[in-house]
Amino acid sequence: MSLRPKTKRLLWVCAAVFVIVLALGAFFAWTKFFREEKEVFANEEEHFKYGSLGAEGDRGIPYYLWMILQRKACCVFCSKQHTILASIRT
Repeated sequence: MSLRPKTKRLLWVCAAVFVIVLALGAFFAWTKFFREEKEVFANEEEHFKYGSLGAEGDRGIPYYLWMILQRKACCVFCSKQHTILASIRT
């Protein structure tokens, strides 16, 4: 079975467009999710306040820090919710 030249050309164009879209999608996914860039801050204070721990890429946030953050966040948000609910009820 032989295809007409117009059909062959259409198939080649569709295949080329598919490959280009696939390559662009792969490049976007790599730049958005997998590429690591060094963060630059104005001074040491900004780096201290907003900087990374530096361990997230390999091992993630340390377990003990994760547990402390959860407990502190629960204390802060739970007390705020109770205060808001108390002010609404009165």
